[in-house]
Amino acid sequence: MSSNMTEKIKEFLKKDNKILIKLIFAIIFSFGISLLLEKFVFLKVLYKYYSIDRIFIVTCLFVFIFMHFIFKISKMYGFIYKRRFILAGVLLFFIVIRHYTGSSLSIYNDVIQYQVDSPEYNEVLGVNRAIRSDEWAINTPLSFSQNVGEEKLPYYSNIVRAAKTDMFTIVNAPVLDIVSIGKLFNIGYIFGNDVGISFWWYGRLIALMLISFEFFMLLTNKNKKLSLVFMLIITFSPAVQWWYSNFITDILIWGMLALILIDKFLREKLFRKRCIYMALIAICAISYVFIFYPAWMISFAYVYLAVFIWLLLKNHKEYSFGKKDIILVICAILFIAFIGGRYYLMSKDALNATLNTAYPGDRVSEGGGRTYILMSYIYGIFFPVASMANPCELSSMFSLFPIPMILAVIFIVFNKDRKKHLKFIIPILLAALLLTCWCVFGLPEILAKITLLDKVPGNRAVVPCGLANILLLGYILTYKNDISIKLERKLGIILLGVISLITTFLMINYEIRKVPQNLTGVAVNVITYIIFACIIFFLLLVLFKKDVDKNTNKLQKSSFYKKLVGNYYNYLLLILGMFALLCGITVNPINRGTKVIEDKPLAKEVRKIVNTDKDAIWVANNYNSYQANYLAANGAKVINSTNYYPNFDLFYKIFDESEVTDEMLNIFNRYAHIEFNLIDGKSNIEKVYDDAIRLNVNYEKVKDLQIKYLMSNDNLEKFNTDDITFTKIYDEYDFKIYSVEY
Repeated sequence: MSSNMTEKIKEFLKKDNKILIKLIFAIIFSFGISLLLEKFVFLKVLYKYYSIDRIFIVTCLFVFIFMHFIFKISKMYGFIYKRRFILAGVLLFFIVIRHYTGSSLSIYNDVIQYQVDSPEYNEVLGVNRAIRSDEWAINTPLSFSQNVGEEKLPYYSNIVRAAKTDMFTIVNAPVLDIVSIGKLFNIGYIFGNDVGISFWWYGRLIALMLISFEFFMLLTNKNKKLSLVFMLIITFSPAVQWWYSNFITDILIWGMLALILIDKFLREKLFRKRCIYMALIAICAISYVFIFYPAWMISFAYVYLAVFIWLLLKNHKEYSFGKKDIILVICAILFIAFIGGRYYLMSKDALNATLNTAYPGDRVSEGGGRTYILMSYIYGIFFPVASMANPCELSSMFSLFPIPMILAVIFIVFNKDRKKHLKFIIPILLAALLLTCWCVFGLPEILAKITLLDKVPGNRAVVPCGLANILLLGYILTYKNDISIKLERKLGIILLGVISLITTFLMINYEIRKVPQNLTGVAVNVITYIIFACIIFFLLLVLFKKDVDKNTNKLQKSSFYKKLVGNYYNYLLLILGMFALLCGITVNPINRGTKVIEDKPLAKEVRKIVNTDKDAIWVANNYNSYQANYLAANGAKVINSTNYYPNFDLFYKIFDESEVTDEMLNIFNRYAHIEFNLIDGKSNIEKVYDDAIRLNVNYEKVKDLQIKYLMSNDNLEKFNTDDITFTKIYDEYDFKIYSVEY
């Protein structure tokens, strides 16, 4: 009886058996775990409100985990692989209709009238990142302002800066124009801000996952397991997630996609398909240019150029290029020129103004001194949970730098088919070495100008340098069996272990000098030592596996050896994938909707005033750009919303030409967050940071500036005179609005 029951249990537990029953149990069990977590962890420790969305998301995560025990892994992932585009589309559709976003927008719940709270104003899951203020306090609210004026998604807006402002030049701002073919992920804003931000955020994430997977399928000779792991490494590297809203995601998407399409174009025999591929390549080129961030555009271009050279060298016999293709290339160039020409005609004033600013237009980089950032991935798993001033600036790609470059040299020296692999290793290694030199030492001024790296700050070059190392690692693991180094019996494994420990020690002890002190505790370093010693040990075992097995006859009899070495390849991929996930998956929160922007009492009041007085000019007095941009997101024309380029009409209304100095012009001539303060004294200007200024403006200037409304935390009625009257028309939860009559 007992034996029979045991057999039935074993039969039931077999994968791919009793699937429906197991799935039902998995859903029920996952839902139960989610409820317990909600009650005893989330509500008691992390969040203020009960959330159905959070319960649903956590339940889905656990169901996915349990599916690994219900289905055969190969069968489950085979199903996902075959239907990956359909599944990705369904997932994105669900995310968008639920209005989920990874923006830290709900921080505004604490910034604006924190006394008025609601579950809809708070994060669903994860932790908001205040350090990403350029996303939640600048780009996102100013993008929202495009949908609240009389004209939807205009190219020029009078809301931002309360002056004609080129919105296409502003990062991520949606515009309804043909040039937006270069910013396709903004298309969701046509259906409103909640759909727009959701599609922009998760559309790019899903696209990056799909494209990086296809890219590594190309690089690893269609090794699905390796491609999956390196997809995780690319997508969830610290640099990608901490800088997610700033260029890097788009750089990776459009650069890798262009290379995939170029390969398909040159292989394709049907002309109509070649036409489609060329059109898509043109869109990739436009999208890459419209990123408008030379620091990463230039440095990543070296890596992409190296991959392109490899593709040509490797596949030139399989590629074809005829007379018709010349016509296609000419058409693509003409289309790119048309879009570029349209952009230049529309944006030349903003472009010239930006290029001639003291910041960022006047920056020249010298490189050097960034080795510690190249290796900061070592502590990447602790960045999301540590108390750090600026984890973004410390983040890099999870690249194992400098190990892949060292292994690349060994791979070429001790290789059975050196000539074949030189086609890949040489161009990628040269790109990696150039970027490494720039990050670590810098280059002579003339060489920096020739290579255009003088436009690339050293701390930005670490990311493409990390990508080059990741590509080297992926390629070496693909062709690991071509290495011909011989090791002796037990000595081989012992030697690999010693090398792993020494390498880990040197890397961590170099890195530890530069990282914040709260990442250098005993527990942190022990965990880091163990993880990286294992990664390096298994990596070396993978590369030298054949020779180790061949020369360890006695050792192979050990069951411990079979467990350790027999699955070392899977162990390595598992550790790499899990570490990558831990580095990045918890960086950005999950929020839902835009009600924290639209539904606060202040937002409703601003919208009510704007509806009756559309042309009125506003100022956020005694506030910085966070609050000013909040007004702009609700339709108010705000002078001191973030000025992406300077408004000199404003400057000369505040200061008489006779009193303007070069220093004052230099302070104002920049991308600037403007703190605007009314004073009873002479107007003056102060530089707070490179990207922040303070305008102290005599209260009588409100007439010259034609200001009609001021949001202020100060009592402005003290400035009342016979000529100027400030009247408080709104006062709730520490925020006041004054109207001005003169």
